[in-house]
Amino acid sequence: MIAYSKEASSAAIFFGEIARAAFRAAGSITRRVRARNRQCEEASAIYDALRRLDDRTLRDLGFHRSEIMTVAVALAGEAEHARVRARADAGVLPAQFGDAL
Repeated sequence: MIAYSKEASSAAIFFGEIARAAFRAAGSITRRVRARNRQCEEASAIYDALRRLDDRTLRDLGFHRSEIMTVAVALAGEAEHARVRARADAGVLPAQFGDAL
């Protein structure tokens, strides 16, 4: 009878650990999905705001209308800021902007 209790207890502990691991994994996935949704919403808002600007204002900001999507995605954190880094390295942007990005 004692051996059975130890086995049952051991099995319960094992399945409890599996259940905790599954809940942690589900929570992690949920957090990543929510973060990704926030990034997408932010990129969409940035894109909409930039799309409303005229070509001269966009040029003053340092990019062309064809780059709006790339800029919006990069600013929202969905993609690497490669374009901005490349421009900073080329000396197109002031140093303080290149370092911050």
